[in-house]
Amino acid sequence: MTRNLALRPKEVWIAYLLCVPFGIFGLHNFYLRKPLWGVLYFFTGGLIIVGWLYDLVTLVDQVDTYNDELYENGGLEIEQEEEIEALEEEILNLREHISDLETQIRQQT
Repeated sequence: MTRNLALRPKEVWIAYLLCVPFGIFGLHNFYLRKPLWGVLYFFTGGLIIVGWLYDLVTLVDQVDTYNDELYENGGLEIEQEEEIEALEEEILNLREHISDLETQIRQQT
């Protein structure tokens, strides 16, 4: 079962873990699914460090905004629906397997 990691809510501590040592390279922007900002930070040194300092102050709000948009767009619901479908398929496979085993047991007796 594969899970779409892009649709998961983001954690503030991970964003800060990426921002503090690697913020001028834009890693926290990639984590928050803002690749254009990430590339811009990479080539400008965090927008000449001013953007990086701004992000240090506003990172909690950026993570909250990402998570709010994720819930509003139903991203988590889509992931849960896919997981439910996969589990239902697995249940059907297990039922078939149990049925086959019951048949084998009946044949042996």
